[in-house]
Amino acid sequence: MSKEESKNEIPKLKDFIFEKLLSEDTKAHRVFLLGKFKNSSEPAILKLEKTHFSKENLNNINNYLEKETVLDHNDIYTWLTSNISGTFKDPHLRIQIIYPATSLHIKKYSEQPRVIINETPEQYKNIVLPYIESLPPERTAWVENILEGRQEADSLIYNDKDSETGFIIVPDSKWDRTLNTLYVQCIVHKRGIRSVRDLRREHLPLLRKVYEIATTLVPKIYSTESEKITADQLKIYFHYQPSYYHLHIHITHINVDGVGLYLRDVIDNITMDDQFYAKKTITYQLGKNHILYSLFEKAYNNKRICESIEKEEINKKPKLL
Repeated sequence: MSKEESKNEIPKLKDFIFEKLLSEDTKAHRVFLLGKFKNSSEPAILKLEKTHFSKENLNNINNYLEKETVLDHNDIYTWLTSNISGTFKDPHLRIQIIYPATSLHIKKYSEQPRVIINETPEQYKNIVLPYIESLPPERTAWVENILEGRQEADSLIYNDKDSETGFIIVPDSKWDRTLNTLYVQCIVHKRGIRSVRDLRREHLPLLRKVYEIATTLVPKIYSTESEKITADQLKIYFHYQPSYYHLHIHITHINVDGVGLYLRDVIDNITMDDQFYAKKTITYQLGKNHILYSLFEKAYNNKRICESIEKEEINKKPKLL
């Protein structure tokens, strides 16, 4: 099967052949597995994540528990394990398949130590920007598919097609559709804005519109009679580094872990200084498997070599008595 055929065919889970565990997150109840599908040599990544319970399905939870096993008992406390029967309305797992997976995907989801990067404007210009510009357009083909209406058109809750201030809002694939794990994403229509580093005052109308629509529309769309979400329970923020270099903004329930640069702060900072994010040193975490880490490491080693050579040259110069 060719790579193009692999991209267009939905693989069958029963055909997945496990090879190894890439990484696990015990807090988030999530694992990433590497393997292949039958009759294919292309690598595949399987993400398995335990889902959240829906509140409306919990009133009869005792009817769905089976195979209880007592682990321990002490005074008023008892610890057990159990399974949920297949008739329960909530699925037990959310599953994502990446196939065919690239070497970058495998590195990204493999267990790896993380470091803090204090990225200066000079490092962005000399290290990060060349890396971004080297990325093939195929990396964001899925974004173009959504923006052009070829994929997920039925999932959009908002679509303003203005070429300068337009954007879409779409549920994130990570969201399990329970309100207190709400996770939607705003993707701007304007091309060429890769991250907050590119934002200037000219983009303020776009950013202000995103904030206004997000804080009014999202609560209206997703609140129900039994469960409400209000504007002050929304986190609206940018990741840096972003997972892909087409400007997008995360909109989540305040209970969802993780945050970045809040949209409200970004608007205020650019209002004060057009070049704020062009001049700012930005601090973030980076996995050692990321290509950017190797590029930072290479630049650091080259700098040390240059400094060492300069020091040797200075020492070779005759000293005046």
